[in-house]
Amino acid sequence: MWMWISIIVVWFWAGYADIPLLAREQRWKGLVVQVILLLLFTASSILQMYTAVLPNPLKWIGIVISPYVNAFYRLLS
Repeated sequence: MWMWISIIVVWFWAGYADIPLLAREQRWKGLVVQVILLLLFTASSILQMYTAVLPNPLKWIGIVISPYVNAFYRLLS
């Protein structure tokens, strides 16, 4: 229950702080990015709340960076 309340509070805080300012200044791209990020993080919070196993992005970063790290180590050895 506290997770639901915290998600709702974050939504209201982000919406009250950022969305009216972006709409008033007619920054539509920023507004779309803000809403997409809010939806993405809300969905991940809800999935985590229901104990779904979420993928670890650090493993993906390691897979992408590992060839460069190996090449760098070969240069130094």
